[in-house]
Amino acid sequence: MRLLKRRSILVFLGKTGFGKSYLLDSQVLQHLPKPVFIFDHLGDYYNNTVVYDNLLELAQDVDDGGVYSGIYSFRPINEGDAEALFDIAASVSGCTLVIEEADMFATPYVINETLEALIKRGRHKAITLVFVSRRASELNRLVTSQANAIISFQQTEKIDLDTLKKLGFDIETLKQLKKYNYLIKGDLPSYLAFLESSKYFNN
Repeated sequence: MRLLKRRSILVFLGKTGFGKSYLLDSQVLQHLPKPVFIFDHLGDYYNNTVVYDNLLELAQDVDDGGVYSGIYSFRPINEGDAEALFDIAASVSGCTLVIEEADMFATPYVINETLEALIKRGRHKAITLVFVSRRASELNRLVTSQANAIISFQQTEKIDLDTLKKLGFDIETLKQLKKYNYLIKGDLPSYLAFLESSKYFNN
């Protein structure tokens, strides 16, 4: 597996309670290119994270240059908050955008226009994208086809297993993964190389 040094598109998949958000919060976020913006739909992220309840305050801090090296999460309140946060991230070169419940904005049939632009052209501003979802079958094909690496925890639904099989995963192993264990397909960025040496990595 090659290790990437430039902007990446990463996908984390797995059933609720099997460890994907825990892995991100406890180990991955601190290594991602800063600043990190998290669309924290479920309120899962709190380690070393500045939580914004007001999107206008976050936008103002970005404009004032006060957001540059930390991890910042936003918990949506109003319709349209997601689009506004995506626009903020798109304006900051070299940042990372983490999207929980990513299937809400990149369904198999419809994808948010700003996200689509970031996937296709975000490399020009070195914007790293991290998509987090429970089910592989519920994500837009553009996301999985452009991902540099896909990290999957246990999957048991046939439609999800079929999707992941097409992406090169061993579905028998996926079905048997224990809590916190995961498989990786693709090329990890160099700053996440430690995921391959974790005791939870099934190779």
